[in-house]
Amino acid sequence: MLGGCVTIPGGRDPAEALAVLSTLKQRYEFPVRSKLDPSQPAIYVRPAEFETIVSVIGVTTPAEQDKVIAILREVRATIAAKSILVDFYPEERLETSTDHTGTGHTYRVYRGDPRTVRIK
Repeated sequence: MLGGCVTIPGGRDPAEALAVLSTLKQRYEFPVRSKLDPSQPAIYVRPAEFETIVSVIGVTTPAEQDKVIAILREVRATIAAKSILVDFYPEERLETSTDHTGTGHTYRVYRGDPRTVRIK
């Protein structure tokens, strides 16, 4: 039975997520840089089964969030085949965990309650 496979994003989903990310980075000047890659803004996009999920760090005022949402609405109308879910987080923090081999793995942790908007 392959019931669990229905949640796997399709073949075009990564390309769509990349197009959403690229357009958003071109059209909005993000105030916070990524802690893992300071040359990039702190915005992360990943494909999901029914939507593209966008996480934005450091855009905290409603007026600035509305600018991002307006861009994403245009992207949804012209580029994205699936709805877009955007989460606005006030802060990003990096944490390192160690597995049983002693190897450290650094990963992102979003801090604070996000404002979530679904763009259908």
